[in-house]
Order: sequence, then C-alpha cells, then structure tokens
Amino acid sequence: MAIVLCHPELAVRERWATALVEITTELYYATSTYELVSAVRSTKSTLALVHTSCIRADGAAELIRLYPFCRVIALADKPDDQEGLYYLKAGAVGYTNTYTSPDRLRQAVTVAEAGSVWVGQSLLSKLITGMTGTIEKDASVLAGLTDREAELANLIAEGKSNKQIASQLDITERTVKAHLNAIYRKTNTKGRLPLALLVNSA
Repeated sequence: MAIVLCHPELAVRERWATALVEITTELYYATSTYELVSAVRSTKSTLALVHTSCIRADGAAELIRLYPFCRVIALADKPDDQEGLYYLKAGAVGYTNTYTSPDRLRQAVTVAEAGSVWVGQSLLSKLITGMTGTIEKDASVLAGLTDREAELANLIAEGKSNKQIASQLDITERTVKAHLNAIYRKTNTKGRLPLALLVNSA
C-alpha cells in the first residue's frame, strides 16, 4: 500500500508517518498541490492524506479524475461539516481532524483502502440528507449499466466494501475498481455515497 502524505509542515507529516508505519512503509511526502500530483503520478499511490490547505475540494475532484486509482482523505485542523461535504461530494473517501489519534488515523486508512468511507456520524447524516434531495429519482440513469455493473452498484448501495464485493463475485479488487470507475462515469456520480443514494432512490 503506497500512501502520499501532503502537509506543509514536516512535524505533521512525521506524525502521520509514525502512525501509519505499522501498516505500510511505502510512504511518500508532499508539501503542495504540485508535489502531491507529482507524487501520485510517479508512485502510483493508492491513497493520499491531504491537508485542506494543500488542495481545495475542486482540486481534489480533479486529482481523482486524473488518477482514479488514488483515493483521497482530506484532513482539517478544525473540521467543519460543510467543508467536509464539499470534499466528499468531490469524491474524497474521508474527512477527519489533522491531529486525530494514531489509532483513528490507521482506522481511516484501513477503511479507505477497503473501499469504504471514513467520516463522522453528523457529517454522514448531513451528506445523505443533502444529497437525497438533489438526486434524480430516475431508473433510466442506471439503465446504461451492464448486468455486472448493475450488480456492483447494488452491492455498493448495500454498503459492501471493495474487498467484500470481490469475494462475493469471485473477482479481484482491481476488477471491482475498474467496474466502479465505469459506473461512476456512466451515472455521473463521484463516489460511493452518491452512487448508493442514486441506486436506493431509483
């Protein structure tokens, strides 16, 4: 598991690295948006922990569009639900405190790598409430999916992780990710939560 740690301060990057060394030694560092993009591109990292001062939500969306193999967890010194919504709607798979405990940081990374989303309960509730009202309740949006893609979309709506889906369908996690990228493109969704809400509202 290759992870990019992006924060302008060395002390914070080292704090994150110390917490994560138990689960991976393949860590790369960045201090700016430019370095972040360069690191993701050159190392093919599958996860990036990014401080909100280094990249805005729209920048995160562009990073995810260019490098769909890389998941993004945004970290803020003073987490705010509204800001968290922006990042999650942009496609981030997590939003948490910059100084969260080492155990919780490892949990966030493990959850993200498994294909799930890491957020606080209040933010999750706001995200679901806010997006339910904007999702088009039209089954035709899903009609363009292949049978396999529709099957995956339904499993996502059930809350299954990539690992669970791969096991259930007897395919690799890499294949699951490839299908999900195609599903996101066809349904014009930017992540698991928007897709799940779309499926459940159709």
